[in-house]
This record gives sequence, C-alpha cells and structure tokens, in this order.
Amino acid sequence: MKIGVISDLHGKANKNIFTALSGVSLILSLGDIENEDIICDLSQLATVISVRGNGDIGFDINKYPIERELEILGVKIYMCHVLNTVKNHSIDIVLYGHTHIAKNEIIDGVLYFNPGSATYPRNDTAASIGIIEIEQNKIVERAIIEI
Repeated sequence: MKIGVISDLHGKANKNIFTALSGVSLILSLGDIENEDIICDLSQLATVISVRGNGDIGFDINKYPIERELEILGVKIYMCHVLNTVKNHSIDIVLYGHTHIAKNEIIDGVLYFNPGSATYPRNDTAASIGIIEIEQNKIVERAIIEI
C-alpha cells in the first residue's frame, strides 16, 4: 500500500501537492492544515486520516485528535503534529510534523518520519511531502519527495 504523508500546509494546497500524491491509497495528514476544505480536496485522491496541529483553529478541530495510532497491514503507526514521547513501545513508524523540516531516519528500529512542509519549508529546504509504501508487516519504501 502506497501512503502519502503531508504536514504544515497552513491553508494552502497547490497543484504540485495533488500531483505528488496521485496514485496513493491513503493520505496521512499531520496537522496545521488550517483550512478543512483542503482535506475535502485531498479526499478526492484517497482517504485522508488526520491529526490536528497547533495552527488548526477556526473549524471543528474536535474531529481531529492530537494523536492517533493506526495499524495498516500489520505495521503500527503513531501520528502527531508536535513530536512527543511515544508511549506504545510496539510502534513501527512515528509520523510527525511541526518543524517544517523533513526527516527520514530509523532510531532503535523505529522509523521517525517528518514529511516537511508542502508550502512553507524552513532552513533552505524544499517544499516536500512523504511517501511510505508498506506490505504485510514491513516497510518497503520511504521517501521524501520535493515538490
């Protein structure tokens, strides 16, 4: 399953985001969308599961929890906006945003993955999204895609 990972759109979604996410089966949004219409637009590509970020105000944020745990094809995923302590020690992937700086690293056997910001990158980095591909019980591919 090919999964798109986005964060920190801050109310904007350009065509490059939609192009980069075409063909994914699921989109995981890590908050600071700031405009719920973007989630509706993204849902035309694939199902969107989201957490809320510190900038998500002005719409029914109660629909979006601060953190989530999912299991997809046997891979356990923790989602949040601001990286904090992961309480579940059987997590395979930790997805987070907030920093606007992409990260794709394995620490103690766990993938820590931040797609960066698709609209407002920081520290001379490019706008980006993430793609993670999983098969039964394993991560097959993980990439940061500059857009």
